[in-house]
Amino acid sequence: MTESCGAQAFDAVFSSASVPPALDLEQFGASVVVRDRPGLLAKLAALQAGGPALLEVLSDFDRTLTFQFNSDGIAQSSYYMLYESNVFSSSLKDSCLTLFHKYYPIETDPHRPEEEKLPLMLEWWNAIHDLILAEKPTWPKIQLCAQLTKSRLRTGVPEMLQTLSQHGVPVRILSAGLGDMIVAFLQHNGAEYPENTTVRSNFMEFGSDGVARRFVGVPVTTFSKTELLCASEEVCEDGLCAPEGGGLRAVTDAAAELSSRSLTNVLLLGDSLSDIRMAVPGAHNTVLSVGFLNDRVEESLSRYSQAFDIVLLHDCGAELVNHLLAVVLGGHG
Repeated sequence: MTESCGAQAFDAVFSSASVPPALDLEQFGASVVVRDRPGLLAKLAALQAGGPALLEVLSDFDRTLTFQFNSDGIAQSSYYMLYESNVFSSSLKDSCLTLFHKYYPIETDPHRPEEEKLPLMLEWWNAIHDLILAEKPTWPKIQLCAQLTKSRLRTGVPEMLQTLSQHGVPVRILSAGLGDMIVAFLQHNGAEYPENTTVRSNFMEFGSDGVARRFVGVPVTTFSKTELLCASEEVCEDGLCAPEGGGLRAVTDAAAELSSRSLTNVLLLGDSLSDIRMAVPGAHNTVLSVGFLNDRVEESLSRYSQAFDIVLLHDCGAELVNHLLAVVLGGHG
């Protein structure tokens, strides 16, 4: 696994007196693919001109902010974090892995039409949710799974989230994963910034006894994230919050205020072709997209390079994203 895209860890220094660096993709080597460099430079200039006041980050979580593969070469997700730790029964892990091997090849098949995938993905998510609820999960058990998991944030991601928080840039994590696990994992890794970050995902509702009793709303799958942005704030908040004491936060006043700003520029991060739709057409002036193509590179690269402005190959780190932020935010206080 290439963890740094061929580059040294990039430490961006931001100050009001700093001069924004020029874009330098060459330092990241062959792990970076850009189809339209003039178009990328034009988008980068627009984001730079708008600065942090007009910027928003829309990001997937699983295999985007995290590496796809752990140190054992096993594909990871926020659902996998729940059952790899053996906090829950071995039958949960066995059953979920059986479902994974059945449905994941369908999800990632570049030749299968999306309309054919949609009902199958709902089948998969509903089956997993039923299995999880049968284990009677509690928030402390989820926190323990976050401590024991072998999953890792991509190198550069903690610095990225900290920089965005310092500049007051809203970050919306739109995930088809397990929301409770995502929040616990970010907390455990010291990468949770509720003042500017919201998580919209599949969250559980916990009863008065602390045991999860249901998942809230319709399952969010890989192909239905756009609905998270199109739905009303009231509906979305119901899908991302848990009862107080569950260890989760609703959208804080500060984060809600940031999200209500007139945002026109987006930095979009994803690992699936469907992630490009996290930016609702017509809602933004400029969308600069970065796609992580972690496997099936040869058969998928053409489609990814058409969809994303920048494609990062082979499960590498997020140092290039920090470089982009240095270009966009450099010179802004």
